[in-house]
Formats: sequence, structure tokens, C-alpha cells
Amino acid sequence: MTPDEIQALAQETKRQSTRRALATMGVIALTCSVALSGLVAREIRHGIFAARSLHWPVVEGFIMSSGVQRIQRNDCAVKVKYRYWVGGRELIGDRATFRPTQGCRNAEALAAQFPPSSNADVHYRPGTPEVSVLQPGGWDLSADVLLGLLGLTAAMMIAVTIFLARVLWGARR
Repeated sequence: MTPDEIQALAQETKRQSTRRALATMGVIALTCSVALSGLVAREIRHGIFAARSLHWPVVEGFIMSSGVQRIQRNDCAVKVKYRYWVGGRELIGDRATFRPTQGCRNAEALAAQFPPSSNADVHYRPGTPEVSVLQPGGWDLSADVLLGLLGLTAAMMIAVTIFLARVLWGARR
């Protein structure tokens, strides 16, 4: 092989390696953007449920159990189980609120509002009474956080487009 052929082969190998790296980065960015889009969609769905729950029908329910579970060092979740009846059907619910609890004190205060063996209003989704909540409304994911998630999703989509365009464009050269 001549020195020019060796140099051409080295350049082609480098281009192929770059294309593979860009393709890998594009796949990673695409995977992240799909996952992030799912997270944003879930949060928006929670927000819609929270807003609509203010207008859901209400029935009386019975608190079977209530307490707090530590998730992380300073974060806790309300664990509640309640029984209610809609259209003659007995249903079991476990959602105290759509609002994410912020700290163990807030979770303990919320759980204290629903002591075991007490009655409570249960708000249920019309047409799907299995979806219920004890404390309606209260979705407080700030607009800043939501806009940040949407912005990050858009940035990931742009990154995917650029990476794939470079890979495809580079493959044609």
C-alpha cells in the first residue's frame, strides 16, 4: 500500500468511527427524549385529573388505614386505603391527593386528616369510579418546572435531529 492509500484508509476509518459515535449518541438522545416526554405527559395527565377532580361527584367513604411511608431521608408519602360505594359497587381507593407531598411533616399532616375508622368524602371520576381521591385539586407542579421539562424535551428532540442528520448526511459523502 502506498502512503496515500494508507492515509485514505485511515480517514475512511475515522469517518466510519465518527458516524458510529454520532449514531450511538443519537440513539441515546432519542431514548432520553422519549422517556422525558413520557414523564411530561404523566405530569400533565396528573394536572388534568387534579383540576377536574374539583368537580367530580362525591360519596362518603370509610378510611380503612392511613399512615406515612418514608421514601427518602426527608421525603415521605401518604399511604391511605379507603372503601367507598358507587352505583352499588364497593370500591377500594388509595389516593389521598394528586399533590406530591413535600417533606415528611406535610405527609404526616395530610395522613392525620384521614384517621383510620373514620368517614371521609371520596371524589371519584365519572365514568371511571375506580379513579378516586380524598383531597381533590392541589396539583402544584410549578409552571417553571413544567416549562423546564418541556424545554429539555425539545432540546433532546433537536439533538436527536442534528445527530441523525449528521449521521445520514455524513453517510452520503
